[in-house]
Amino acid sequence: MSNEKYNGWTNRETWLIPLWWNECPIEEIEAESKEDAIAALAVRLEEIFHETNETPATGLAADLFAGAVARINWHEIAEHYIDDIELTVR
Repeated sequence: MSNEKYNGWTNRETWLIPLWWNECPIEEIEAESKEDAIAALAVRLEEIFHETNETPATGLAADLFAGAVARINWHEIAEHYIDDIELTVR
């Protein structure tokens, strides 16, 4: 992966998620520490993404979609929501 930044984010794919999700899709997360909360939220955000978006079945569109999704930095997005939007951590 190249060292590209996009509007302050890791890449365009990562930047698009919080752009489309104006708010964090969950309100709180249980964790022992901020680092644990970020890790847990990153996993949950990726799950929500896959639950709410159809993956093209085959062909070029499927390959392009898979490549773009693989580039999303879920950890960075989770950290953004916890730091900037002050997601409740308990």
